[in-house]
Amino acid sequence: MVAPRGCDEAALDPDPHAVLLPVPAVRQTESHDCGLACVAAALAWARDDEAWADLSRVKTEYSVFSGRGRPEQMEGLWTVELLAFVQSVVGGAVEMATTQCEVDVEYAGMPFYNSQGGTAEEAAAFDADLVRINALYDSLSDAICPQPYSRPQLLAGLRSGGCVFIVLVDDRRLRCLCRLRPEKDRSSPCGCRARPARPPSPTRDGFLGHYVVLIGLDEEEGVYYYTDPNTTCAVCRSRFDDFDAARSCFGTDDDVLRLTAQE
Repeated sequence: MVAPRGCDEAALDPDPHAVLLPVPAVRQTESHDCGLACVAAALAWARDDEAWADLSRVKTEYSVFSGRGRPEQMEGLWTVELLAFVQSVVGGAVEMATTQCEVDVEYAGMPFYNSQGGTAEEAAAFDADLVRINALYDSLSDAICPQPYSRPQLLAGLRSGGCVFIVLVDDRRLRCLCRLRPEKDRSSPCGCRARPARPPSPTRDGFLGHYVVLIGLDEEEGVYYYTDPNTTCAVCRSRFDDFDAARSCFGTDDDVLRLTAQE
């Protein structure tokens, strides 16, 4: 395994217990384009084509595919929208796992989905999203697994070296180990966003959705490797328990896209 440049370079020495796939780090350029940044990284790896790592290209192609207007006008995307776009590129090489095969109407009251406190305009926009997204769920049902991926399933996929996972997490609970290592120079942090010193309680009071790409693991250390489009790190690490908690919070629906490498 070749250690990429990044926050935990010393921790990524060749190890028979570890797998790290050569997925490029693609940085988001807007607060809402982390999903497409992850799609760009995953497609570049799956198709073995660095041209897909150009986020501006992916955003333009997505805007044409979806008909949602210019890239700079697009707000955050639902996971099933990412599925539809990736499927248009790689066909059956992508699958979505989720606990919700329709929009949860309870999300209408969450600040993440309703940032202005529930204006009439936002309520109308959410209702329109509900109809559009539920139609997508119906049309893509053959590519959707209506149950979450278990940890063994994620580990087996990564261990095979043949697939990566785009994962929706609650970013408030995602903990990168490079910020926790005591020997780390606190004056030059790894680049992960500042997070609360104490993890928030797992209530339904809030949610901060964010996509990352799961690209490897170290079974002896009990950690996942992933790329986060909103860091300066090539690779971040998180303990299995911490990462699984972040991806299973209320608001995520346990959404995961599995993308298989193409021959």
